[in-house]
Amino acid sequence: MDPKDTPFMDRRKYFRLTQTLIIRCARLSMPPALTPIENHWLASTVDISEGGLLLRSPERLRLGEGLEILIELEKGVPELKLIGNVVRYHAVMYDKIYYVPVAFGRMDAATLERLQTYITRASAKR
Repeated sequence: MDPKDTPFMDRRKYFRLTQTLIIRCARLSMPPALTPIENHWLASTVDISEGGLLLRSPERLRLGEGLEILIELEKGVPELKLIGNVVRYHAVMYDKIYYVPVAFGRMDAATLERLQTYITRASAKR
């Protein structure tokens, strides 16, 4: 059987780094404003790629909901600010924690480069 025809083949476009990072999230207003409509809450990543992340959150999120995500990749370096959307609603709740896939929206070249550099360096350390 051709590998691309395997029913459960991982078709992800980007390498996913299994890494727990503490992040801050806030729900966003509707476009075009895209501003936080509430205070940020603490959450964490299960894994992260340049295309998105799997979010571990105490907050229940809806399909399509927009998020502002602030990630401190390194101590003493400004947080990385990303915009994302909940892309699937198969949010699994386990022990009052939700696991939600989030896809990043467009990001500027500098932000993308910081994220790519972090993922490359962290994966090389493993």
